[in-house]
Amino acid sequence: MSIWKKIQAHFTKKQLKKEGPCRRNPMVVNLHHARSIGFLYHSTDEATFILVKQFAEKICSLFGTRKTLALGFISQKEAPSHHSHILNSDYFTLKEINWYGYPSGLAVDTFCQEEFDILIDISDGDNAALNTIVQRSIAGFKIGKNSEQEAYDLIVPVKQGSTMDQYLSRIIQLLSNINHESSKIA
Repeated sequence: MSIWKKIQAHFTKKQLKKEGPCRRNPMVVNLHHARSIGFLYHSTDEATFILVKQFAEKICSLFGTRKTLALGFISQKEAPSHHSHILNSDYFTLKEINWYGYPSGLAVDTFCQEEFDILIDISDGDNAALNTIVQRSIAGFKIGKNSEQEAYDLIVPVKQGSTMDQYLSRIIQLLSNINHESSKIA
């Protein structure tokens, strides 16, 4: 980790401590019972944006989830044309991150204060801004793949070289069976 990233991490931790612990009610929720799900991702290209949108639609159609919201981080100052502030999808850019890496702004603050039943971090977990949002979120059940992120309630293991599609399929498999009546042995 570079010296600049260490400085940013220090000030981000300081800001999180200043805000105090988030008021959340941790709980294990499966996809069959989830009423709301938040998706957090690093939007590197249009294909990622489309994949996340399709994943959210798939979960809604398979499990009847009433509310989904996807928040993408665009590591540029301006959003590409395929992004827009539309229903069920929002984004933030480098403009909404201060000099020490702390994200803020309407989209970020709204996402963090939403009481999702499940928060699924689709990113690789190496982005400080997205990690900060996971920590600030008041979601009941936080899921991701970075074992170094302490804010997750469940870490979904990923094999080396797995595609995002495979990762998302693994999430559906795990979250549809966890704590569900049909998966219990009589």
